[in-house]
Parts: sequence; structure tokens; C-alpha cells
Amino acid sequence: MSLVFSVVIPSFNRRDALRACLQALSRQEYPRDAFEVVVVDDGGSDSLADLDKSLDGQLLWQLHRQPRLGPAAARNLGGRLCGWQAFEIARIEAGIPRFGADMDETNLPPETGIEARAISYTKGCYIGQEVIARIRTYGQVAKALRGLRLADNLKDLPHRGDKLYLGDKEIGYVTSAIASPTLKSNIALAYVRRGANQIGTGLTLRTTAGGSSVKIVQLPFKALE
Repeated sequence: MSLVFSVVIPSFNRRDALRACLQALSRQEYPRDAFEVVVVDDGGSDSLADLDKSLDGQLLWQLHRQPRLGPAAARNLGGRLCGWQAFEIARIEAGIPRFGADMDETNLPPETGIEARAISYTKGCYIGQEVIARIRTYGQVAKALRGLRLADNLKDLPHRGDKLYLGDKEIGYVTSAIASPTLKSNIALAYVRRGANQIGTGLTLRTTAGGSSVKIVQLPFKALE
């Protein structure tokens, strides 16, 4: 799995608290290879050499040291200004749905692909629990968010709501699309109905510009090999 996000922890002479924080992160149920932890030692005098042994490979993390500059500078180490377009490119490449674009109040969490990190089946009662439990027990959702590899020669990217077809049957629609500079290809997120949303399935995208071939691929997106 590709990295989805980074956790940056500024620290100054708080070795025990830092160790407890890292150990807590190592116990998270979220996939270990989907996030990294960046610890920034802000000119502290504590020895942090033993932290790696205490984690024993349970966490993907790295340590940076800098002169004493304060927590804000420590937190922003390696950071750069990021505009909305750059943010959208990064989240779509990572296969992360955005509320208002790829999901809204009409979607069920299992449809959106956030079930593993946003739904608990062991927590006590909460609003919507009965619906979620019923889906898990008795069946699957009718559609699911999928990644699409689009044609490279598209003149224009598809818009939200553009339809997907399997043969002559409408089976889904696009929610977000970008030209990925990292992957050097056009990609999109889309909802595709069950029975037609297996990885590797070829579909037809129909827009105002005409039809083109697309392929369902694994999320997060990966470069073509």
C-alpha cells in the first residue's frame, strides 16, 4: 500500500511522552504501511537512540534533528505551500474520497471505501450502527467507489456525473478526475455497481465529447509497470 498521510510530531526533551505516543500509534488498527510518523527533535538534549528498539519495527517512522527553533518550525519541517489543485491531485492518487465530491449524506460508508478506518463493529451504540451492522450481516452494498485508469488521449477530463457503461448497460458514474503528474496518466474515482466493479474490468466512459475505454484498477493508484 502507498503512503496516505504523515504524522509529524515536534518534540523537545520529552522522551518518555514521545515513546508513549509512538507506541500508541503503533497499536492503531489503520494499516501500518499506509502512514508514516516523522519525529522532529527541536534541539533537545534527550537521547532518543533507544526509541527504535522499543518499537521493534512496529511503526514506519523517522527522526529529524534541528537546532532549537520552536514547535512551529519543528512541525513545519519539510512542509511546502500546497494549493487546492495539488491537494486534490494527492488525495485522488491516494484514492481518498472527499465529502461533497465523492460522497454525501446519501452514501453508505462501505460504498466509499472508508469502512476499515471509519467504522467500528465493536463500539457501543451510535447513530447509524444498525444499518451498518445489517449490511455487514446480510449482504453487500449495491455500488462501491473504484479507481479508473482513463485513456491517455482524452481532450478533456470527465466531469462529476459522467456515466459508465458495461456494454449498453449503465453501471456507474464518475465523481472526481485528474491528470496525474506522478503517474503520468489520467485517473478518476467513480461509483460502479456490484457485479461490474471487479479490478481489471473494462468499461466505457461516455461524456459530451464521446465514448472512451477505461479500466478499473486498485486503490490507491500505482504507476504502470
